[in-house]
Order: sequence, then structure tokens, then C-alpha cells
Amino acid sequence: MDIKINQKIIKELCGSVSFKRGEAYYRAGKVTIHEHSADLCRATVKGTEDFRVTIDKDEAGRMQTSCSCPTLGDFSKSCQHVAGVLL
Repeated sequence: MDIKINQKIIKELCGSVSFKRGEAYYRAGKVTIHEHSADLCRATVKGTEDFRVTIDKDEAGRMQTSCSCPTLGDFSKSCQHVAGVLL
């Protein structure tokens, strides 16, 4: 993706707990990137089941995230699966 990210930005987007969980997914090799371009990233994170993550840019160039996990709809921050993909 063409959006500049670093660990601080990921922590702000996902929160500290989700960042740590995402880091564990990443380090365990549970993140698989399927598609990657300047405007889009599609990936799968293996957890209790396979979760599909999409990260793209909106018309204003801001990062938009979605995940197939039920957690994402319940919180204002992105989930640990998104954090794992961003890492």
C-alpha cells in the first residue's frame, strides 16, 4: 500500500491490546497476503478460524480497514487481524 504506516500509527488505529495480538499473529507466520498494490491489500489471518482482512484507501486517501471477524463491528478501533496484516 502507498499509505505510510509505522508501529505508532498501527497502535493508534488498533489499540495496544490488538497491536500485541496482531504482532503475535505476524510473528507466528499466520498472516498471508493475497493481493497488494498501492491502494489495496487483501490478506488472511489464521486464528481460531481464517479471517479475511481488506485494507484500502478511501477517496480522500485515508486508510479504511475491514475484517470478517465479529469483533470489528463492536469496537471503534480496528482488530488484531488488521494489526497483524499492517505489521
